[in-house]
Amino acid sequence: MQLLSSLGIVLPRLAQISFVVAVLVGLASLAERADSVRSALLRVGTFEHWIVATQRDRAQGPLRASLLLLGDSSCLMGIDAAQLSARLGRHVENLCSLGYLGPAGYAAMLDQLLSSNPRPDRLVLVFNPVQFDRRPEYEAWTQFASRDAPLPDPSSYRAVASLDYVRTVWLDRVLYDPLPYGYGVYYGGGWQLMAELRERQGSLVDPVTGLNSTDAGTIHPVDQRDIERRIRTTPYPAMTDEFKAALPALAAAIARYGRDDAWLFMTPMPQFPGAPAPQGDYATDLQFLARALNVDARNILAPVAPPPYGTFSNAAHPNRFGRIVVTDRLAERLLAARRQ
Repeated sequence: MQLLSSLGIVLPRLAQISFVVAVLVGLASLAERADSVRSALLRVGTFEHWIVATQRDRAQGPLRASLLLLGDSSCLMGIDAAQLSARLGRHVENLCSLGYLGPAGYAAMLDQLLSSNPRPDRLVLVFNPVQFDRRPEYEAWTQFASRDAPLPDPSSYRAVASLDYVRTVWLDRVLYDPLPYGYGVYYGGGWQLMAELRERQGSLVDPVTGLNSTDAGTIHPVDQRDIERRIRTTPYPAMTDEFKAALPALAAAIARYGRDDAWLFMTPMPQFPGAPAPQGDYATDLQFLARALNVDARNILAPVAPPPYGTFSNAAHPNRFGRIVVTDRLAERLLAARRQ
């Protein structure tokens, strides 16, 4: 009798709990199906996917800019849109993402921006030599830049979609789920990184090095080891056929924007003491890009001398100190071009 009495108390409560859980799972399922692309992206994508998706969303608007930056991650991590806005006295937005997208991916971003937002007064296309080494396997990222080709495919993960939605879209907003390496230390989790990207006008800091150092002139031993390991063996790459084949798509997008207001800028690779500076390569490649993209050669912004190698996180990304230098030097060139 006592067992039956206990069951009479427990079973109704279990039924109530089961009902509440079923309702929550049902609501999560409905929410996931209404937002399946973002849900799948958060579940199986990397933070690189999140960066591209956020920039793609920003391109689709609303986004107003007097000057727009477009290009690879050396611009995303190496040019501070807020600092550049202050130097130029005009509003700058950074729509740069990853070199994986390549010129055709940048074209997709630009077309999305122009179809949904007012035309920026000036467009600065930013390249780093590292992205010249384009490979066939990067083409999936070019498709990812298009609003019509969301990745990854949400239907592949439907079996666990509802519960994953609860974790990635609801719980991860309030629980600490850090990104790997210095990104977790600097930003926290993926939601915080995406919020920072929006709040900082599309610019981020590469925190892999520089967090242990106090200024650009003092390199912490930990950063010194990381910098030498990541950078010293990186050569100045030649343009691959895959990179060159993607340029016509960007040239067409620039023509739709207006070639007279498009400018070219190349971010520097780090310079180690005693190593020869490849400044001739920068100038030659910029001339080639101007011809391939049908941009007036007078709209080439002169290459900048690399900041100290201790201000880099890798061969393409300045760290938080280096990006101050690169942004300032870009501002100098844009101000000089305005006076011409």
